[in-house]
Amino acid sequence: MEFKDRNVPEILVAASSQTMAHFIEEHLSQCNCRIHVELTGEKALDYIVENEPFCAVFDTRLEDADGETICRILKDGYEKCATKLILFGLNRNDIFYATKSDGQIYESENEIPELVEMINSLLQEYCTEQKENEQTDDEVQKTKMHPSAKKCAFRAMKKEQLCYEIMNSIYEAGMFTIDLDEFSERLLKIAASVFGADCAVLILNTNPPQIYTFGFCTENNFLEEFINVCLSDFNREDKKLKSEDCIVRNLPSEDEYLQNRFELSSYRCIELNGTDFNGTIHLASNARGSFGNSMDSLIEFFVEKSVIFLEQALYYKRASFTEQRLRRAFSRFVPEEVIDRLTEDAASETESINEKRKVAVLICDIRNFTSISERNKPENVVSFLNEYFKKMVEVIKKHGGAIDKFMGDAIMALFGTPVSYEDNARRAVDAALEMQSLVPSISCSNLFIPEGMNFNVGIGIHYGDVIVGSIGCAEKSDYTVIGDTVNLASRLEGLTKSYGAGIIISEAVKNELNRKYNLLHLDSVKVKGKSVGVQIYRVDENALNADYVQCYKKALDLYTNGAWNLAASYFERAQQLSPADKSASKMYERCLEFISNPPLNWDGAYSLNTK
Repeated sequence: MEFKDRNVPEILVAASSQTMAHFIEEHLSQCNCRIHVELTGEKALDYIVENEPFCAVFDTRLEDADGETICRILKDGYEKCATKLILFGLNRNDIFYATKSDGQIYESENEIPELVEMINSLLQEYCTEQKENEQTDDEVQKTKMHPSAKKCAFRAMKKEQLCYEIMNSIYEAGMFTIDLDEFSERLLKIAASVFGADCAVLILNTNPPQIYTFGFCTENNFLEEFINVCLSDFNREDKKLKSEDCIVRNLPSEDEYLQNRFELSSYRCIELNGTDFNGTIHLASNARGSFGNSMDSLIEFFVEKSVIFLEQALYYKRASFTEQRLRRAFSRFVPEEVIDRLTEDAASETESINEKRKVAVLICDIRNFTSISERNKPENVVSFLNEYFKKMVEVIKKHGGAIDKFMGDAIMALFGTPVSYEDNARRAVDAALEMQSLVPSISCSNLFIPEGMNFNVGIGIHYGDVIVGSIGCAEKSDYTVIGDTVNLASRLEGLTKSYGAGIIISEAVKNELNRKYNLLHLDSVKVKGKSVGVQIYRVDENALNADYVQCYKKALDLYTNGAWNLAASYFERAQQLSPADKSASKMYERCLEFISNPPLNWDGAYSLNTK
């Protein structure tokens, strides 16, 4: 019989050949330890279970059971085993499987010095632990119950199978639904089934906090009491959650017998800690000792897999909530179909940020509103504006536009961002015509309108390039557009008053219109700071007097060519045909001015002196 000095730590060397065993043994002889050699995996496993050596070095190419398999059997089938496990002689292809076995890994059989260094380090730790432990080795041996190697293998196989079933069940539930409520209910069913619980509770510290229960009869008062117990465990020392603050969802057991068994004898609280959430699962059973320490590794595995899908479900819930909130906010300014396209196609959103694109800019302003508001109570002005904006915004959204901003009583709308259509300019004109048609229907009963004034609006539209993006700073920014197109649209809106037109558009807008509109070429103007003239057109819902239109066109041609005397007579004739029209009157007065003081370098475009 071999004598063993238990004061000297023992190392098991399990090698694939006698030569390899001697090779390793020779290099380990310098270590202060006893060495035992086995040449098969089965005998090595038997030896570890019976003797629990301080350390075991496994050659991964053992004949009957490789080193990775032995490590997994000891890990899953004999969790109390204290033997340090080292895998030696790995090929690169073995690395993945070896990392799952809980052994310390050496990738090459040629790195013997590193192996010796590792074992010496472990020996130092072992000696320190032995000095701190007052029990003798004999006393320790008496307190240990050694299972057979076969039993360890069966346990490991059973645990592997159970882990697979747990993983499969959780993954199946997670792939079936990403709804938090539905997944949580499925998760509780799985937990109750795996751990043999009669009832279970899941608490998630979300906003608002969620409590899911399983196995309780909804008519039994015990549910409320048990939830309070669970909340007490969840809160620990920091009392935050109360049952009345939580949303409780109960999933009764399908087993009527279980619904009425509430003399519970076993209870366990399991913590769930995700990246951005925390929670607990509470298990209870009528049987004693149902959730002992032997379940620790299974519970750890269950938690690891559960947290993955709980985080996914929580992310989806938050994303859905955020989308709903944004929909409510943006639906006041953007059509539903635009929101749908932005949420369904991420590319649409990125394409709309910090880029140049062609957009129709519509600016609508109330005539003389400063004078009107000064003579009315602020609350009446605000009430009127809210009703006015509501109706105008509905029309803009109807035609595919989006509200960029409100500027006092003015509205700036965009056609072409964030979602663009082939006919953005036409949509803007159609919206403007409908907005004008709504003006008579807007009630001004709560406003005092000064004598000589009436409620009316002017609309200017220009189509051209803008820079689309988030403009501002870190503290405050807006998704908007900037560029000359915006400035010109504003100038056109300002011209509606002096030309007596409800809607004025630029030639760029006119060129985009693919059907017949009632248009009148009003003038050619140079915006302040610009050297090139812009042709401007009046748009009306109803056709103007044909004789008036013909007379005005003739007058404008003569005016453009510098024949101001003859042009003045035609503008005067147009004014007589339509006395209420301001355009002909304005152009007639300008012709008289030019007759007296001819402009230098006349090119047919009138230079505006104000912005």
